Amino acid sequence: MFCATMMNIFEGNQMILNLYAETDDPKSFMTIILSIFIVMGLILGFGLGLLGYLAFGATCESTILFNMPHHSGIGIAAKLCYLVTIMGSYVLAI
Repeated sequence: MFCATMMNIFEGNQMILNLYAETDDPKSFMTIILSIFIVMGLILGFGLGLLGYLAFGATCESTILFNMPHHSGIGIAAKLCYLVTIMGSYVLAI
């Protein structure tokens, strides 16, 4: 499951170069794409942050893993899955 998810994430990266090569004005293409990604990231980041604050208030910790029960099985499993995800993404990045 993890490998399939990572393959889907990286699958779209090769399409950027194809789109770049087929545009009429390649110099402005990266500027447009970069500005679209920045605006989308800001809207999603601020929107989710605002919704999270409205739903949970200031009682939440900065990381969602700190909010989970420390000695429960589900909390430990979530932390282990996060650890495996970080280690797997490091290997893929290298």
